[in-house]
Amino acid sequence: MTAEATGTPQVSHGEVRPAGRPGKRSDPQPRPLLAAAIRALLRVLSLLSLPALHRLGTIVGTLARVLPTKEARNTRESLAIALPDASDAERERLFRESLVHASRMTLEHAAFWLWDRDRVLSLFRSVEGDDLIREARAAGRGVIVAGTHLGAIEAVHTWCSHRYGMSSQYREPRIRELDPLFREARERFGGHLLPIGTGSVRAVVRALRDGNVIGIPCDQDPGMGAGVFVPFFGRLTNTMTLISRLAPVTGALVVVSYAVRLPRGEGFDVRFRAAPPEVSSDDLAVSAAALNRAVEECVRLHPEQYLWSYRRFRIVRS
Repeated sequence: MTAEATGTPQVSHGEVRPAGRPGKRSDPQPRPLLAAAIRALLRVLSLLSLPALHRLGTIVGTLARVLPTKEARNTRESLAIALPDASDAERERLFRESLVHASRMTLEHAAFWLWDRDRVLSLFRSVEGDDLIREARAAGRGVIVAGTHLGAIEAVHTWCSHRYGMSSQYREPRIRELDPLFREARERFGGHLLPIGTGSVRAVVRALRDGNVIGIPCDQDPGMGAGVFVPFFGRLTNTMTLISRLAPVTGALVVVSYAVRLPRGEGFDVRFRAAPPEVSSDDLAVSAAALNRAVEECVRLHPEQYLWSYRRFRIVRS
């Protein structure tokens, strides 16, 4: 599941169709030299163990903190908005630790994308809430895995692809030459990528009605005019409605997902939590607000591992 915004569908007479996406980004550009450099860097990083990658992430995260980076600026702004009652010392701690975890998340791609299958699967220490998905599927019910910017994003995608053959929507990377690498990396454990567009949304609806597992990010800013304003950490925040539109139409179970990054590079604990029943409400605002509450509850358990540098509060209302 990527950090790109997903198109918002419209529901009419039991069918879902995509609405226009404001601010649609330009087509991927050809950058062969940069792509080659990124592939080479990933290969070098893949030679490191997970503890070594995480130690390197500590160094990179520290540099991101002391240098005038946009990641540091965005992290401070997000923490100030989300946690206004926290002490200065607490926000400063989260600021430091979040940038380190964000750097580790980036470097982990080398392991999840290039290590062999058995080595990657050995990184999973525990999985909680797996029974929710298994029971839903046994009953012929589809499952929406609501992805978050909490913890190890690639760990959730890898586990769900391996375990359930999860399908997820996909947008081409900004560098055209990296597309084959991204596709192979995201599908090599049994997952399937659905290019974002009209056909993708229709495929998602069919798959959910057939009892399959679909991964959809839930805590992204969908762009002006493509969401609803509902509370997230006490602020009316522009919130995507794709899951809110799909759940009542397909009857799918919605679970909020994240993977806790364990200390000393010991691996990951994957967590699935059932979303509140209100997520299946026909009222988009009620549904989106319930999903935001569920995400917020997860984030408060591990706030240092949330990607505060992502501009979740880019569009808010007083």
